[in-house]
Amino acid sequence: MGITVERVNPWEYADQIKGLYESVGRADFPEIFERMYTKASGVSSWVGLDEGGSLALHLACFPHRFSHRGKPVTGGLLVNWVAGEQHRTVFPALALVRRMRKDVEADGDVDFLYAVPNAPAAPVVKMAGFKEVAQLRRYAQPISRGQFAIDMALKARRSLTQLRVKKEPVDVDVRPAVAFDGAQFENPDSESGRLQPFRPVELIQRRLPGYPTESDRWIVMSSPGEPGSVRAAVLIRGPDDGGLANICSVWRQKEYGTDQILNNLPGAVAGIGARSISLQTLQNTNFSEEVRGAGFMERPETAPISALPLTDDGRDAVEGIDAWEVMAMDCNR
Repeated sequence: MGITVERVNPWEYADQIKGLYESVGRADFPEIFERMYTKASGVSSWVGLDEGGSLALHLACFPHRFSHRGKPVTGGLLVNWVAGEQHRTVFPALALVRRMRKDVEADGDVDFLYAVPNAPAAPVVKMAGFKEVAQLRRYAQPISRGQFAIDMALKARRSLTQLRVKKEPVDVDVRPAVAFDGAQFENPDSESGRLQPFRPVELIQRRLPGYPTESDRWIVMSSPGEPGSVRAAVLIRGPDDGGLANICSVWRQKEYGTDQILNNLPGAVAGIGARSISLQTLQNTNFSEEVRGAGFMERPETAPISALPLTDDGRDAVEGIDAWEVMAMDCNR
């Protein structure tokens, strides 16, 4: 059965896209679609239509802004790739990705494409020219287990970690997100040599259902006695029923190290009832090494990141993967 690939406005096919997801057991997708696409700008979809004109495949590309070595670059994140049960073969999927690549490259607005493909999609993106460049890995740090001996051991471990990390005094303030404007932390430090994302409130709302909720907090670190001199800010969601608080976003001035920031978190999140904290970022990067240096341990959960440069700036960014300061939020995870 032949498939025709077209570039479309996702809202023109909204009902069919939702229906395709529901047909493969994703009854939750209509809510996800509304949350992700309502606040998105510049997003396009590519659809595969069967001979009867019905939707058989779908893929979307969301532009995501970054700063790299002081220059703005744009990544195109591939998401919501789905195929109907009868169309889960290589060639229709490959045609969809190749057409997407051709169109985005012709637009000239995106410097590199990237994706977190699942196992069936990984060989398809490879055939389309993508290369696996990193693994998205979870890192976690236990804070408390509710048992005296274990808690004392965890506290001793944190004390040893803090001795290894350069420490500058800061005032730490926990701000409920429902009553705090996190928009001031949208733009990364443009003087940083790393690839750092812009994270506007609209992006956070697309990634975190219901943001801001009562379980969302900004942990703000300022120069002592100067609340207006913010050195860093961390967005936390949780803790959940198991006591886990997730780090969703880290904003910092370039001279204030990630390890310093994370060393200030255990006390702050313990005060809101968290028993452990975690984040997801790319393995084997400068950022992940700082995360580990702050006492976070690698967890087994990983997902591959594949990328394809489209411009010279995009090639510089992809080839310098060790400088990526990217988290789960930037990967639709």
